[in-house]
Amino acid sequence: MVPHPEGAYWLALAYAGSLKLTRVKAIVAAWCLEGGQPLAALFELPPAEMAARLGISEKEGEQVMAAASRVPEQVTWLTQLESDGTQLVTRADPRYPGALVRGLPLAMQPLLLFCQGDINILSRPSAAVIGARDTDAEGVSLAHELATLLAEEGLVVLSGLGKGVGQATFNAATSTEGGQAIAVLPTGIGAFPDIPGTTGEMNALAEQGQVLLISPFHPEASFSEAQAVARNKLIVGLAEAVFVVAAGAEGVARETADESLRLGKIVCVWDLDPAMGSAVAGNQALIQAGALPIAGVPDILDALEVVVATALERMEAAEPPPATSPSPLTQVKENEAPYDSQAVLDLLSKTGRVPEALARRLGAESEDQP
Repeated sequence: MVPHPEGAYWLALAYAGSLKLTRVKAIVAAWCLEGGQPLAALFELPPAEMAARLGISEKEGEQVMAAASRVPEQVTWLTQLESDGTQLVTRADPRYPGALVRGLPLAMQPLLLFCQGDINILSRPSAAVIGARDTDAEGVSLAHELATLLAEEGLVVLSGLGKGVGQATFNAATSTEGGQAIAVLPTGIGAFPDIPGTTGEMNALAEQGQVLLISPFHPEASFSEAQAVARNKLIVGLAEAVFVVAAGAEGVARETADESLRLGKIVCVWDLDPAMGSAVAGNQALIQAGALPIAGVPDILDALEVVVATALERMEAAEPPPATSPSPLTQVKENEAPYDSQAVLDLLSKTGRVPEALARRLGAESEDQP
């Protein structure tokens, strides 16, 4: 078989075959993530051997082989994507966000991510600011101020680019000196320019390394409500912390905040009286469910300390490299490490609220790194 770029095999299996996505993920998990094998090698096996090695039916093996015949077409498509500045990140790619691996169950982890901009932004700690669709002007202004503070404190700001809070959050991050944002799209990355109100300015920010556009959907997929919901779950998976300006008793913001709590994310909610209106009717309920209440800048800075402390705990919990060669699965996990000591030290120094001894220890660790 003529060798092709690895991404072409992923595109073929995901889009050119007849297997359901759940089965594709199961195959990828067994062959690529646990077995440490490139997907291209799977396509070289006969269906019977494929079925025996992966525990799938022979019919599914034949479906994989049928997708293999479509690989050359995907090479052409992949080349076109790359010429448009789109990078394909597969679930087995070392650049795949460790936050998604840690924060979402495998079934919810996107198989493919299409990205435009500085992909290194994915490895930096990030936070999301969300709010109900009917958040009033004061709440939108608050979201802008909050996102500005997060950007100033060194966090990448996540935005779904929705009207009101989503757009205010994105604008705040990109207008802050040194600020960076990840725009998680509710469409395919190729369909994004067709959304009313968008311009070439977004692409310019991506080219400057200030913004990363990311989508888990087929590049040509147009907007749908189902994709908007999936987009919000991706934001939750990427975020180290979720800040809620306003959440109704029901609705997308409340569902997103509830999902964040369920997944063990740090959730901070503006401490507002529910009597202020339906848009904030869910704020107190979220606090009672375990969200951290915030009422001003000191509370936000305290929350940022929790975010950084969580990163440090993961560093402390990381096992030292084994003396023998690690298994393929272990190698994948090592690639998922989100921070190095210097990155955490830089963030800590911006907050100015960390014990000096801890800063010295991190500084020593960063000097030891190659």
